[in-house]
Amino acid sequence: MAEESLTVRTQLAAEAAEAAFWATIGEHFPEAKAGDFPPGAQLAFGTASTVAVSAWVAFNVIDPATKSE
Repeated sequence: MAEESLTVRTQLAAEAAEAAFWATIGEHFPEAKAGDFPPGAQLAFGTASTVAVSAWVAFNVIDPATKSE
């Protein structure tokens, strides 16, 4: 299996982080009967998540494709 690009890994990490975030919110609000969230807010949240993960990756991960030896 070919190694996934940093872009793909970043998106997958952001999606997993969002799922974990909402699971934590649900744990803290057990009385909630649904997980409704406005589509516009979800788009903004998804974008912010991806930007945050991208920033973290930029400061903490060396891309093997661009690494100088």
